[in-house]
Amino acid sequence: MQDGKRFIDVLRHLLASGQVEVMGKNDAQTESDAGAEQIVGREAEGGGVYLFPVPARRAVERFGQLNADGSELYTQLDNLGYIGRQDEDGLVQAQIGTVYVRVLHLSASAWEDLQGKDDAWTPGESRR
Repeated sequence: MQDGKRFIDVLRHLLASGQVEVMGKNDAQTESDAGAEQIVGREAEGGGVYLFPVPARRAVERFGQLNADGSELYTQLDNLGYIGRQDEDGLVQAQIGTVYVRVLHLSASAWEDLQGKDDAWTPGESRR
């Protein structure tokens, strides 16, 4: 399975099972402020979600190493239609509270997909 697809599938499972969380868009914390390993992002203004790249990848890789580097992973996610806006490196700068951080912006449709039903899938199982 392509790393981009696996990243989304595992992240969906982690969100559905409560193992990771995305803060609401009115929360002013950044990933470093939150102090919790389970915080992987924050809802974006105007829809979608800002993923904190390091915590999100770390959470997904608990279920197996991703072969793609950051840039390659973002390209795969873009090709799957999951990326919202982005700069050349695949990330964007977003203001969270009073701090600007580099984040991976997933589109509103991607965020809806991530919140969708998990269908009791377990990482490592084949998913058609």
